[in-house]
Amino acid sequence: MALRLRARLPLPIAHLPPFAYPHCESKKPAAKDLCYEGGPPHRITAPELDTLGLYTFGDKLAHPFTAHPKVDPTTGALLCFGYSVRTQPYLQYSVIDAQGDIVSTTPIDLPRPIMMHDFAITPRYTLFMDLPMVFTMNEGPRLQFASALGARVGILPRHGTGDEIKWFEVSPCWVFHTLNAYEDGDEVVLLACRFTQYPAVLGFQPRTPTHPTDGKMSAATDAPFLSRWRFNLKTGQATEGPLDDIPTEFPRINEALTGKQTRFGYCGRSGGEMFDGLIKYDLDKGTSEHHPHGKGRMGGEGVFVPRPDSTGEDDGWLVTYVHDAASSKSELVVVETRDFRASPVARVLLPGRVPYGLHGTWITSAELARQQR
Repeated sequence: MALRLRARLPLPIAHLPPFAYPHCESKKPAAKDLCYEGGPPHRITAPELDTLGLYTFGDKLAHPFTAHPKVDPTTGALLCFGYSVRTQPYLQYSVIDAQGDIVSTTPIDLPRPIMMHDFAITPRYTLFMDLPMVFTMNEGPRLQFASALGARVGILPRHGTGDEIKWFEVSPCWVFHTLNAYEDGDEVVLLACRFTQYPAVLGFQPRTPTHPTDGKMSAATDAPFLSRWRFNLKTGQATEGPLDDIPTEFPRINEALTGKQTRFGYCGRSGGEMFDGLIKYDLDKGTSEHHPHGKGRMGGEGVFVPRPDSTGEDDGWLVTYVHDAASSKSELVVVETRDFRASPVARVLLPGRVPYGLHGTWITSAELARQQR
């Protein structure tokens, strides 16, 4: 699953540049050659997945486009951001209505150019993470993690100006992906997978040469752990802490509840090249269930698919690709979310290897029908 599909046909999607490779350079490096997450959106057809070309929202898109736009499930609005590594403003944020028109673009002042992979939304606010993964044009690494610069999270009213953003200081860290955010009285809550620093390796595997079979490892490593931050808009205070001691990444929810308080969240369990299983979190009870893929089997992101006429938030399936090292073949695996520890309810055996991908989105036949109108 490597595509995130949204909006009407033809579909504008975020083009995914090399994941987490913003430090790559050309043979003759120059500022304009610096690789970062600046890929423009592209249009594709669905279900054929034919690429039609760039999508600029009627030439109104004035900034790079994140790989993780958010769709407000109530209004249908698409929210996105883009960052610059060379010129101010270093961050710009746009709101796109359900008809696909950009209704506002807001510049946000940052003290320095940083890498910002993801963000989060609630019905009234948009959250940005100003973390110390800094671009530099000096000699040496083009991108470096500078924890001494500190870290903060900005909360902006959805249609506010850059001057209205409220910043909260947090412990230095790095976040690739957010699970969700929601409003709770005077507080805004953020859930995300937190690294203590930018990871030394991709694939979310630990630095240590071996990996325990239960997935547990020390928080002193550069592994990601599902964490929660609370930001009090009245007092300006922030609190934070981990929700688990098992490293996880690629968090997902039932996207019909994006921006609202959810009871359940789903993550991949770090276990080597990718994920050796899936985890279902009950955020109300503070508990979790594990679905291991089995010995020598690695999977990707678990995408939540709601059951037609579902009766609850977790009524559906997780869908992912799993690679079996012994057979060098892959399969599409479907896991029942309400019977999470059980064997998959379906396995689509594939004739060969499917390379590990990044993110995906399930599109129902009803959504396809609406997009074609």
